[in-house]
Amino acid sequence: MNKAITSSKKQRKQKKSHSKDVPSKTFYYNKPCMCCGDKLVRVSSTDRYLSTREERMRIFVEVYECHNEECSLYKQKIKAPEFNTLIFPGLSYGIDVVTEIGLLRFKEHKTITEIHETIMNKYHHIEITDRHMQNVVNKIMYVMESTSLDPKVMKEKLIAKNKEIKGLVLSTDGLEPEQGNEILYIVRELQTGDILFSKFLEFSDEETIRKEIYEPIKKLAEEMGLPVLGLVADKQLVLTTAFETVFPGIPVQHCQSHFLKALRKPIQEQSAKISKEIKKTPNKKY
Repeated sequence: MNKAITSSKKQRKQKKSHSKDVPSKTFYYNKPCMCCGDKLVRVSSTDRYLSTREERMRIFVEVYECHNEECSLYKQKIKAPEFNTLIFPGLSYGIDVVTEIGLLRFKEHKTITEIHETIMNKYHHIEITDRHMQNVVNKIMYVMESTSLDPKVMKEKLIAKNKEIKGLVLSTDGLEPEQGNEILYIVRELQTGDILFSKFLEFSDEETIRKEIYEPIKKLAEEMGLPVLGLVADKQLVLTTAFETVFPGIPVQHCQSHFLKALRKPIQEQSAKISKEIKKTPNKKY
């Protein structure tokens, strides 16, 4: 009995020491309100652990509000869109991991045990049991069922989470579980974090995205009686152009993380070039 207690204490200590080594990332939202243009006010912050296909990390999220009383987003909780597109509601695994699990289950029809073995062998930093894998699959099924709900029921779900909601702030993200596979497109409502629509697409051209994603979303918004207030999209230009065709005049923002990565690329290339030159001629002044 004492040995068992000692062993469990050691395991807890090991887990605590591991948590210290976990990298962290903070999500800020430094842009003005996308509806009225006023500066957003930071009101709180949250943190959680998250396992993606690349790593396990601790993430900190800054929460903001718009304090313009005439704005349709007045006092709505606003988080960085890149945070919302990274997570899957109610799970501690990234959307990329959950997408792969869903693909293995519903496209390749693998058993829970087979999925568990595949994920554990492929991503050694991910900790998940057979039983919890079943919970993840159940959660995916629940979300799939929720996105096919009657618009009135879906609206009630959104209002239950946010009674002050006046319209939809959308986020669109395209995920490719494996190179060469169909791309899973997910549309979220950012004020609540709910997934409104998801679909695997073989093609990702502007016409396909317009017909298969944004036109159904427009119909859904009209049936719910909630106007689309804006869109946050990743770096795929077709997501923006297709959206602007269906929703002309509605504000669009690109994820700050993708924007910063684009800025960083030429700097990194130039830095690598200079580094090579320095190694060739160490005595030369730059």
